[in-house]
Amino acid sequence: TIFFSPADTFDSAGPRPWLVPLVAAILLSILINVMTINIMGMGTIVRNQIESNQKMADALGPEKINEMVQAADNSQGRKIMTYLIGVIAIPLILAVVAGITYGALSATGAITTFSATFGALAWATYAVMVVTTIGSTIFLLMTKDFTGVDPRGMIMLNAGAFLDKSTTSPVVRALAGGIDLVQFWSMFLQIVGLKRLSQQVSTGQAVGVVVTLYLLFVAGKAGWAAMFG
Repeated sequence: TIFFSPADTFDSAGPRPWLVPLVAAILLSILINVMTINIMGMGTIVRNQIESNQKMADALGPEKINEMVQAADNSQGRKIMTYLIGVIAIPLILAVVAGITYGALSATGAITTFSATFGALAWATYAVMVVTTIGSTIFLLMTKDFTGVDPRGMIMLNAGAFLDKSTTSPVVRALAGGIDLVQFWSMFLQIVGLKRLSQQVSTGQAVGVVVTLYLLFVAGKAGWAAMFG
């Protein structure tokens, strides 16, 4: 399996190496969203997300926040849209990143295909989603009070989890969040997948492209945090 023998998994992935892990990742995303919304409550999720950004919370004020929370609780359409967001978001994001990865590898002289880069990313995403699903399920079942809980951060295996939000700047937290065990594992799987699924990609080329793109992603998060807190 991808967890115990990733090289063998990629070798036996077939002509469309992205298909099975992509479908599995989408289904897991739906499962996580359904569990989170039904256990935490849509209103609680909205409140926590707003209040996690002090600037936004101050600008809206308690009355407006309460109105938004009540509207979220009463909106079945919003719940359904949130359930299904992964159906669109996951393939779209993976396709964009796979295209960038393909272009970057080609620029280094590597010989690969879009299907190969898409497959490597899809398998890595599926593996992360399995871990996220298990961790989120345990967290949701064991937590009694969801005040202040951000559903995007139920599984925190990065350095940012150890920083105090009230005393640490958003930029520092974003950079620290980049030191993430799950993401490092995902990058390892991507590197293995790129080498196994491509005609000719060296370890150096795969590592260079995957690590560079991840560093740019972390830098982008830090920039966003600097602008919007």
